[in-house]
Amino acid sequence: MNLLPTLVVVVAVGLVNLISAQDCNAQEDEYGQGIVIYSQDQLDALTRNCTRLYGDLVVGSNYTGSFIMHNLTNLTSSISVLNSTTGLTSLEAPDLVTIYGAEFTYPSSLQSISLPRLETAVFITIEGRSPITVSIPNLRNVSYLDLSGSSINANLSSLEQITTGSSICGEAGCDKRSSSQMHIDLPALRGAASLSVGGNISSLSLPVLASAGNISQAQTTGYGDYSAGLAVHSSQLLNFSVPALNFLNGTLSLRGAFDSISAPSLKNATGDIALEAWYPLAVNLSSLQVADDITLIGAISSTDFSSLKQVNKFSVDSTRHLNCDKVLPSNASFVHAHCNSAPQKKSALARNIGIGVGVGLGASMLLAVAGICIYRRRQKRTKKRKDKQAVGAGAGEESTHELQPVGREGEEGQGQSRDGSERAGEQAPTTAATQPSAAGVPAEPPPPYSRY
Repeated sequence: MNLLPTLVVVVAVGLVNLISAQDCNAQEDEYGQGIVIYSQDQLDALTRNCTRLYGDLVVGSNYTGSFIMHNLTNLTSSISVLNSTTGLTSLEAPDLVTIYGAEFTYPSSLQSISLPRLETAVFITIEGRSPITVSIPNLRNVSYLDLSGSSINANLSSLEQITTGSSICGEAGCDKRSSSQMHIDLPALRGAASLSVGGNISSLSLPVLASAGNISQAQTTGYGDYSAGLAVHSSQLLNFSVPALNFLNGTLSLRGAFDSISAPSLKNATGDIALEAWYPLAVNLSSLQVADDITLIGAISSTDFSSLKQVNKFSVDSTRHLNCDKVLPSNASFVHAHCNSAPQKKSALARNIGIGVGVGLGASMLLAVAGICIYRRRQKRTKKRKDKQAVGAGAGEESTHELQPVGREGEEGQGQSRDGSERAGEQAPTTAATQPSAAGVPAEPPPPYSRY
C-alpha cells in the first residue's frame, strides 16, 4: 500500500493550518489606543489570516452597519465601542473563544451583540439606554461582569463562575428604580465572589448558586467597586429564592420590595445578613445556624430563626408589630441583641366592641342621670303638696278652737288656754257649719248660764 499520497496531503493541510494560524498585532495610534476600525473591509484585511490578535480594537465613531470579526479566536486585549459611535448596528465575533475584555459604553445605535463561542473573559462591560440584545450563550467564566441598563436582554445561560465582581442593574444604578422591568436569568451560575443586582426586577433566577462572596477575591479595582457577597435591591415585589446557597463569605444584602425570601440550604454564614423591607415581609431563615451580624429593618411582619445557635449582633427595628420575646430562639448565643417594633393594633372586631361598650355605657349614664333628675323633681312636688296640706290643716284647727262654745264650767272654761280647751272640745264636738257666727253670740249669755 502506497502511503506517500496520504502523507503528502496531511503535511500540506498542516502547513496550511500553520500558515493560517498566525498572530497579528494591532498597532497603537499616537494617542496610545489600539487600532481604530472604520469599515468592514479594513477589519477583514486585519483578521483574514489572523486567529490571535495582540492589541486593542476600537470601533470608529463613523463606523456604520455591522461589525463582524471573522477567523479571530483569541483577542489578547480588548474591543471597545464608545458613545461617540452612532452608526454601528450590530457586533459579531462568530469564532472568538477567549477575550481579555469587551467594553460597550452607551452606543446609541447598537442593537445586538453576538459572541456565540466565547467561553472566558476577564471583563465585560455593557452600558445602554436603548434596547440591546446580548447573546453569549457559552460564556462560562468571567472575572468582572457589568451590565447597566434595564433594556439589556442578556443570554448568559452557561455562565458558571464570576471570580471577582459583577453587577446587573438599571441604567440609573443598582439602588435606583429602572425605567423598565428587568428579567435576570443565570441558570448555570454556581459561584460569585460579588454579585449586585438592582432595579425594577420582575424576576431573578439563581437556581444553582451555591457560593456567594469571597472576601479575598472581591476587590476595588479600576473595573469598579465590589463588596463580597450577594446584594439585591428591588423596586418591584420580588420572590427571592436561592435554593442551593450553602456558603456565604461576605454580606447577604436585600433591600426594597420582597414578597418572600427563601434560602433553605444556608446554614453557616461567615458574614452578615442585612435586610430592609419596604412592604410587609415574613423573614424565613429557619435553616440558618451561624452568622456574624443580622440586621432587619422596615416592615418585618414575622421572623423564623428557629435553628440559629450563634450570632454576634442581632438587631430588629420593625414598623410592624412583633413579639420580640420570640424573635430569637431561647438557646441562641449572642453578644448583643436588640428588638424594637410597632405597638399592636386592635382588630376591627375589638374596636367595634369597644365602641359599642362605650356607647352603651354613655347611654346608660345618660339614662341614670335622667332618672335621678325625674325622681328628684317628683320628690320636690310631693313635698310641696304635703306642706300645703299641712298648712291647710293647721288653719282649720285654729278656726274650730275659736268657734267652740263656752263649757259648763263658765269662767273657768273661758280662762283655759287653747291647748287646755281640747277636753271641752271633745265633750262638745261641733263643726264650723253648726257653730253660730260671732255676730250671733249674745252680749249676755242666756239662761241657765249666769255670771254669778
